[in-house]
Amino acid sequence: MEIIGIGLGSNLGDRADMLRKAIGFLGNSAFENIQLSRVYETEPWGFVTENPFFNMVLTAQTTFLPSQ
Repeated sequence: MEIIGIGLGSNLGDRADMLRKAIGFLGNSAFENIQLSRVYETEPWGFVTENPFFNMVLTAQTTFLPSQ
């Protein structure tokens, strides 16, 4: 198994709920031993918006190849 990292972020609606839904979706897939970072509130980068982001990283083990 390989260890992967996935960046998650949302700046629309209920940002925390969007992250929870993404984690739930990924948790129901072929990933094992999921670890979660803290949630960080950050300003947008590369464009202008009034909504700051909630960002985090999920790491997990998988048998998927990058091309999959």
